[in-house]
Amino acid sequence: MNIRFDKKTVIMVSGIAVAIIAFALMVIPLFNKVGKVGSEVKALELEMISARQAIQSRDKFRQTGNLLTRRKISLAIDEITKMGALENISFVSISPQKISKPKGSKYPVLPIWMNLQSEYKDLGIFLGALEGLGESIITVKSFQIEVDQQILPQIKTDLVVEVYLREGEDG
Repeated sequence: MNIRFDKKTVIMVSGIAVAIIAFALMVIPLFNKVGKVGSEVKALELEMISARQAIQSRDKFRQTGNLLTRRKISLAIDEITKMGALENISFVSISPQKISKPKGSKYPVLPIWMNLQSEYKDLGIFLGALEGLGESIITVKSFQIEVDQQILPQIKTDLVVEVYLREGEDG
């Protein structure tokens, strides 16, 4: 088999090879860039979904209370205990903790530890009612339920709520 390489064939094959190499050198970086932009778009899309959920959550849970000053903390405790009394909650003890400002939070908070005694359904109604307090803004930070055979059908609950305070009230 004889292959003839005339000048025209060599130039044509060389031109095709150069064109393929040039095309590959331009297209490969573009594909890499498209991949990076695609992952950035996915990250932004997830962030947008998260922001939409936060906005929808804010719309569902309208703020009904106020930010309290340090002098008015007793209003929050009073309001919580009155709400609890309406829902058959027995407050064994209530202990305000040290005011702090959590990292990333705009407002200082006062954690209040409470030891409660109630029935399950009353506790559930009470926890749900805490959302609608009028004098203060609070969140339930944690709770732990313990069944005690001696007081059944009632349960013991350790509950920590955080009362939000006005800026500058963390002293």
